[in-house]
Amino acid sequence: MLSWSKRVIVPILLALALAAFGFATVGAAQARAATPDLTCTFGSGYLSFNEPLQAGGGAYFTGSANLSGCHSSDGYSDLTQGPVSIYGTAYAAPGTNPCSVILDIQLTAWIAWSDGQFTEVSATISTNPADPPLGLGAKVTQGPLSGDAASALPVVLPNLDCLLVGLDSLSIPLFLVSFNS
Repeated sequence: MLSWSKRVIVPILLALALAAFGFATVGAAQARAATPDLTCTFGSGYLSFNEPLQAGGGAYFTGSANLSGCHSSDGYSDLTQGPVSIYGTAYAAPGTNPCSVILDIQLTAWIAWSDGQFTEVSATISTNPADPPLGLGAKVTQGPLSGDAASALPVVLPNLDCLLVGLDSLSIPLFLVSFNS
C-alpha cells in the first residue's frame, strides 16, 4: 500500500507536469492562431464547496474571481475588467484522494464588465489525465463575445488543511485567458 504522501503528492506532481507540458503546447498553438477578440488576466479565483468533496463524488460550489488588464484589437476595447461570479459542480476521480485535485469541474460564470455589460460563460476544467482534454474549455453563451470560445491551463490548488478536513475549497492563481471567435 502506498503511503499517503505518495497517494497525494504523486498525482499532484503528475497533474502539474501535464499542465506545464500542455501549457507549452497550447501556447505554441495560440501563437499561430488568429488574433483573439479579447485577452484578460484571470486572478484571485476561489471556489468554496457546500460540503467537502469525496473520492468518486461530486459537490456544488460557488466562487469568485476577477478579470483585469483586458485588451482587444477587435472592437471590444470597452471590456477592460470585471468581477466574475462562478457556480457549478466538481467531481473527484474515483478511488483518489480529492486533495490530489484530480477533478472534473463544470461551471457557469457571469462577468460584470466595467462598462455595465454582462457576459455568461459555460465552462469545464479538467485536471484528470484519464479524462482529457486537460485545462479550461469555455464557450460564451450570452452577452458581449457571445459565441466565442476560450481555453487555458489554470492551476487549481486545494485548501491548505485539505488532508485534515477534506477538499472544501480551491484557489486558482493568475493565468491569461483569450476569447476567440
